Amino acid sequence: MARPAENLLPLPDGRRVAASLKQKKWKENDVQVSGEVWHVKFPDPLNPKKYKEATTGKRTENEAWIVAGQIVLDAYTAAGLKPTAKTITWKQVHEELKKSGGKKAVKLEPSTLNMYRYATDALERTVPTKGPSDITPEVARRFAALYESTPYTRSPKEGATKYTRKPKSVDNTIHNLSCLYSALIEKKLASSDPFKDCPRPVLDPIEVDIPSEAEFENFFAWVDSLNWEVMSCFVKVKKVSGNRTKDLCKLRSDQFDPITNTITVSRTQTKTKKTRKFPISAKLSKRLNDIKGKTYLWESYTESIREHTHDPRAATEFTTDRFHYAVRRLFESYADKFPDRARVMPHDLRRRAITLTVKACGSVEAAAEALGLTAATVRKHHLDREKGLGIEALKKQMVGILE
Repeated sequence: MARPAENLLPLPDGRRVAASLKQKKWKENDVQVSGEVWHVKFPDPLNPKKYKEATTGKRTENEAWIVAGQIVLDAYTAAGLKPTAKTITWKQVHEELKKSGGKKAVKLEPSTLNMYRYATDALERTVPTKGPSDITPEVARRFAALYESTPYTRSPKEGATKYTRKPKSVDNTIHNLSCLYSALIEKKLASSDPFKDCPRPVLDPIEVDIPSEAEFENFFAWVDSLNWEVMSCFVKVKKVSGNRTKDLCKLRSDQFDPITNTITVSRTQTKTKKTRKFPISAKLSKRLNDIKGKTYLWESYTESIREHTHDPRAATEFTTDRFHYAVRRLFESYADKFPDRARVMPHDLRRRAITLTVKACGSVEAAAEALGLTAATVRKHHLDREKGLGIEALKKQMVGILE
């Protein structure tokens, strides 16, 4: 019998497993078969002091080593072989993020996972990369420059129209890749964020201009005139809370406390991953207590939809996504019915709450703290500066003081 052949078989995490091949008689269904095949022997991944042995089913040594490598890899993978910061691929990144978004084991929303996948797809199309460890700050800067300057098509057909990416699209992609690396760092699958100081396009400042209070009152009065209690209550909750529509649609009945007249939005339901409790009036609390469902706060929507739409095809099963769509459709219906009035969007109610809170307390920082946001986010995305801070009135007032 030939002497055992030895080799070091590599694993994706950089380790090498000492394995040996040995020829043995081959039995098939307990019947001796003529000739010998190679068997591989290697340390048990769950108990390194012991060994595992398996047949490769091959009669030649070269073929046996190829099969042995896969046998060892499968054994160590089944035992919990995990990717590392140096070995993880982009495919493995998305598999890991499906499990959790970081060290706090937060389950990421499908929309967030799609956002990360879109960003890494853009990265892989633009620069050579197999995984996060390939991207250095220099490569990140090269990606940003190429992604902004390289035209793209929306069709694979030859001669398709070419488009140039808008600065905001480039900025969003770089921001999303930076957020992705932050999640990987928390999971110890990356050591640094190469996009942290990556140059971004210069964007025009966002001008937030929300409808006037009179225009908001027209919308609120129309919603109440529908006599659709669940929708009326939802709009009032959004009106006083300033939360995102999708976050509020996910509320369960046990997150509403009719005794303390409060609603708690959990960190797993919000984009900012922060728990927030906010008060509501006793009158609204009583109305909510009358319509709340067994599981979800708004599930009576499915009981009332037929009455208000007269559509026999209306769904009878409540889902938060279905209710979210219905809320958006409510705002669209108002715009369709009153095309001559100012359009009111769901996010306008969030901006209104933030703007009026700033106006009431006179401090962006205090308002941000009360609403569970950062002051920078309030200033950049949500605050109508004129209505909240009275900038023009302040300028006129300061003329008399400064002169």
